[in-house]
Amino acid sequence: MGRSVLFYQNTSSSPAKCAPVSITPNSGTTPKTVTFTDATTNAHIFFNLKSGFFAPDPTHAGDNPIAPTQRIGSNNGTINIGAGNWALTALAYEPTHQDSDVTDAQYDASGH
Repeated sequence: MGRSVLFYQNTSSSPAKCAPVSITPNSGTTPKTVTFTDATTNAHIFFNLKSGFFAPDPTHAGDNPIAPTQRIGSNNGTINIGAGNWALTALAYEPTHQDSDVTDAQYDASGH
């Protein structure tokens, strides 16, 4: 009697992660204009900007931001930050990729 051997090859893999969002500048005094960029093709950037020294991680349902998160509909964009202390978090989303890691930045009126 012959034996049969069954081979199983797992061909499934997790999708690649989006590149992290670059926030420029990522610190300093306010007011200022901040630029977001992401290297992932067709990625959208989700971000939270909150007064103070902590901003929650951005949240979304597919291509739609979940409040208070806001969305920039392309790989890059800018926002203006007024005077005061601000915290900023951002991530990149593209449907065929996993979300990027969260990038954060802090700005304050005194420059510390």
